[in-house]
Amino acid sequence: MSLSRERGDLSVTRFVQQSPLTHDLFLVHGEAAAIDALAARLEGVVDPSHIQRPVLDESFELTAQGLRRLSISTPPRLAAEKVARLDWHNDLSDLFLSINESVGAATDERSRDVLIRRLRRALAGDEEKPRAGEDRMRHRR
Repeated sequence: MSLSRERGDLSVTRFVQQSPLTHDLFLVHGEAAAIDALAARLEGVVDPSHIQRPVLDESFELTAQGLRRLSISTPPRLAAEKVARLDWHNDLSDLFLSINESVGAATDERSRDVLIRRLRRALAGDEEKPRAGEDRMRHRR
């Protein structure tokens, strides 16, 4: 079962009522603060020794008696301090979303063309202003 912070405390209560915990609960797929907040909401409901917060590349064997941590034989793919941290991938995704939003909000074809040309100039490192009439000239196809 998956819980998200958007669902609120009701989902945690429902989760515990509908899914009696027999062994361990794994908290994954979130930033450290979100995982910590969920673990705090589970205090008094789940024994803290049964709340697992696995790290990247950590492996477990799940048995009828409970979990068994497996040793990691290869170097981690990413340093522990880099996991669940915002990086250039997040910045790039945010930029793509912003560009898409701006192009979608443009009121007409001319506005979209101007925005796209400005972005291309920025990528080319050419920060100079467009010459007078440059935008109008392009639309006279």
